[in-house]
Amino acid sequence: MNKIYVFLFALLWTISLPAKIQLPAVLSNQMVLQQQTDIKLWGKATSNTWVTIKTSWNNRTFTVQAGKEGNWLVSVPTPLAGGPYEISISDGEEIVLKDILIGEVWFCSGQSNMSMPLQGWNGQPIEGANEVLVKANENIPVRFFTATAKTSPTLQEDTYGEWLKPSSENLQSVSALAYFYGQLLQETLDVPVGLVVSAFGGSKIESWLSYKAVDDIPGALAHHSPSQLYNAMIHPFKNYTIKGFLWYQGENNWVDPELYARLFPELPKDFRRAWNAGELPFYYVQIAPGPYDGVEKTTSARIREVQMLNEKTIPNAGMVVTLDLGGLYGHPSKKKEVGHRLAYMALAKTYGRKGFGYQAPAYKSIEINKQEIIISFEYTSSRCVVPAFVNLENFEVAGADRIFYPATARINERTRCVVVTAEEVTHPIAVRYAYKNFTKASLFDEYDLPVSSFRSDNW
Repeated sequence: MNKIYVFLFALLWTISLPAKIQLPAVLSNQMVLQQQTDIKLWGKATSNTWVTIKTSWNNRTFTVQAGKEGNWLVSVPTPLAGGPYEISISDGEEIVLKDILIGEVWFCSGQSNMSMPLQGWNGQPIEGANEVLVKANENIPVRFFTATAKTSPTLQEDTYGEWLKPSSENLQSVSALAYFYGQLLQETLDVPVGLVVSAFGGSKIESWLSYKAVDDIPGALAHHSPSQLYNAMIHPFKNYTIKGFLWYQGENNWVDPELYARLFPELPKDFRRAWNAGELPFYYVQIAPGPYDGVEKTTSARIREVQMLNEKTIPNAGMVVTLDLGGLYGHPSKKKEVGHRLAYMALAKTYGRKGFGYQAPAYKSIEINKQEIIISFEYTSSRCVVPAFVNLENFEVAGADRIFYPATARINERTRCVVVTAEEVTHPIAVRYAYKNFTKASLFDEYDLPVSSFRSDNW
């Protein structure tokens, strides 16, 4: 009986002990915080206790009282990029976060082409990765937080992961795309860069949307796991202050382009609503050509079309074209090109850098002149389409019978238009470029950025 009393006393004493400060995984040593803004720090403590936060970059102290459930959150200002710094957090028992850098932070999400590591996968290497690993230097201020891939039927407040420096060993498992993006951004801006990677291979866009967003879209709830990746891999980061989003996904939605067309524009809205920080930049990758349900079919071309059309309607967004990087396995090996093209976009549109190409010409309209179809383009950072003086491949023309025939296509240098004809079609009414699942790019701008596949019809 005495043993029982002793046990109960020990149990009650343990329960009454103050709870040690608990922080989410992303708030940890070696993290990168967004510069020149008010960032959020949050966690759990004993119910109703006061939490003291000290930031070494300005030697200021902040206090906040934990709520009934022990949750607390405080906003603190950050200075210009720099570091390393420390943050002390205490409710009587101190935790010190060390080696903190302040710079630019980007949230990287999507499916396997976003998560694919520098070491590649079996039979699917990353081009140029070994040179990156040989030259790796952990003192370069680019750091990575990779969230453990998981799903959840309910909203989660935390995830698993840690901040890593860019040593050879660490970079093996880091997203190749995120690395190449962050490397060029850091080199150009000369500030620390943090990449939070939260991606899940083989995922559909329905899983990345919140239940509220999915519930408003007819047909979306038929997916076997709607919102489960949002719950586990987006929601835990909603308080972590970022500069913007990078997104690479779409391959697993090829079976239903119509549903994808309804879902895709909701994604940036949903992410921005979660962060509650206005229209944060949203830069995404158009999926690359691949075999899918047959190289001559057009299902994945329609996904590319959805992504292309949404670039014009989603505020503060931009799309990177990868029509020249496709392969038979769905995972382009040239992740450096993808990451750098995203960096071009961010450097121009978010950071205001000028004097380089970042956006290829986009299809605008057609004009029919007898047997010719004349294609016009919208130009942003480029002046013309190339290459001149050669026949451009993968153009097709159709007449009233809606049968497409291979066409001859050449650039008119004076008008910056493409002129297309097909011997079999005397009265053309529609043209398509590279509008198949598996195709190759033949049309670029002077900065070697590929033009997206397109069509003038809606058949």
